Amino acid sequence: ISSEKATSCTKCPEGAGALFKRTECVCLLKNEHDKVYGDYTWGNVILGEMGELPCFHDFNDKFMARKFCSEDGLFSKTDYTDCTTSATNKLDDLSKKTENSSM
Repeated sequence: ISSEKATSCTKCPEGAGALFKRTECVCLLKNEHDKVYGDYTWGNVILGEMGELPCFHDFNDKFMARKFCSEDGLFSKTDYTDCTTSATNKLDDLSKKTENSSM
């Protein structure tokens, strides 16, 4: 978990309805570079909720990287469980070429 505590609290507009007449606190924008999984910019995520971004090396937005915003206003370590890497993509491409050439 990051030692940086970067939070912001804003009051929701009065006309937004009873559900939104409260203060929303969020983990603030965080830029992240991972040598294996790529670059990510995490937007403001509400405290206690999970942020999701499409995996950098997956081009169909089917797989997501995840980062939890704790109640303390700290982002957790990014969960790349669903993501592939440029290396795994190259291996997949090579495997497909090999399959196609043997047909």
